[in-house]
Amino acid sequence: MNTRTPSISSRLILFPEEPIMGHFSISFLDDYASDLSYFPYPSINRMVLPIIIGVGVTAAAITIKSAIQATIKFQKLSRVRIAQLNGLKIPTESHMHNIHIDESLRERFRRFPGGFDNKMTEREALSVLGITPDHIMKLTKEELKMKHRKLMMSNHPDRGGSAYLAMKINEARDILEKSYMFKR
Repeated sequence: MNTRTPSISSRLILFPEEPIMGHFSISFLDDYASDLSYFPYPSINRMVLPIIIGVGVTAAAITIKSAIQATIKFQKLSRVRIAQLNGLKIPTESHMHNIHIDESLRERFRRFPGGFDNKMTEREALSVLGITPDHIMKLTKEELKMKHRKLMMSNHPDRGGSAYLAMKINEARDILEKSYMFKR
C-alpha cells in the first residue's frame, strides 16, 4: 500500500463524476469540499468555489487598477481643482465687486490674462493707464496726470483697493513721464 500523499499536480486531474450527465469535478476540491458540512449541498460548493475565487480575483484586479488610475489623476490635479472638488469656496470674480476698481480697468484686466512683466515696458504702462494707440500722440502731461488720478482714486489701498495695483499704476505713470513722448 502506498502511504505517500499524491502531489498537487496529480490531484488536479479531472475525473468524470457522472459520465452520463457529462459533469466533471476536480479531485483536489473533492477532498476539501466535504469538510464544508455547514452547506446543505456539498456538490454545489465544489461548483461554486471556482466562481467565487474568480469573482474575488477579478474584483481585486479592478480595485487595484482603479486605485492606480485615481492616483495618477490626483497627481495631475491643481490645488484649486482639488479644493473645488471638495466643495471649498475659492474667491472668484464675484468677490472682486467688493474692491473699488474702475470698471474700465477691470475690463482691461479681463482682456489680458496673466500678470505683469518683470520690468514694466511703455506698452504695458499705456495699457495699465488705459491709453489707446490713437491717443498716444495727443497725450499731454495733464491728461496723464488726470488718468493716473482717476485710477488711484478708485483703487487706493486706503479705500479697499489693491496695494499691488496701486504700485503698478504709479510705476506706469513714472515710466510714461520719463519716456520720449514727453521729452519733446
